[in-house]
Amino acid sequence: MKTISAIFILVGGSVLSSCTSILSEKAAENHTQPTKKQSSDAGETKEKLKKHLLIRELTIEKVFELHQSGSILLLDTRPPIFYRLGHIEGAHSLPLKKFDKSFENSKRTLDAAASAGKEIVIYCQSENCSDSGVMAQALSKSGYNVSIFKGGWELWNMSGL
Repeated sequence: MKTISAIFILVGGSVLSSCTSILSEKAAENHTQPTKKQSSDAGETKEKLKKHLLIRELTIEKVFELHQSGSILLLDTRPPIFYRLGHIEGAHSLPLKKFDKSFENSKRTLDAAASAGKEIVIYCQSENCSDSGVMAQALSKSGYNVSIFKGGWELWNMSGL
């Protein structure tokens, strides 16, 4: 069963990796070339725009690699009940619906992970769940460099990891 899971991860990851690369390139174009109106409306200088962080999508292979090496902070955006029913080992619960309250409590953990050079990776239930993207935007605006594991808990669990 582990062999089948490994094959599934490798094949599926290759497809996801290709899609993620294309999406990342498109996102980079959008983030690095704001219109004059966007820049003036937001009152941001060119220096601030250069500091804007790109939100990347990571494959299951990359998340697994980072998880194994201990160089990751995983944030589970799902409601607490789902987190309690199952989550990626070591993940911290930071539910999107309670973000305003939970963010201040999680700030110390986020700062420590960023200072230690850990990758901050956000996930939710599945590839179709948008909560991780919404949270990634919020954390990015707060100055954190974050990535998304789009496959979420379902893909991780289904892979037997």
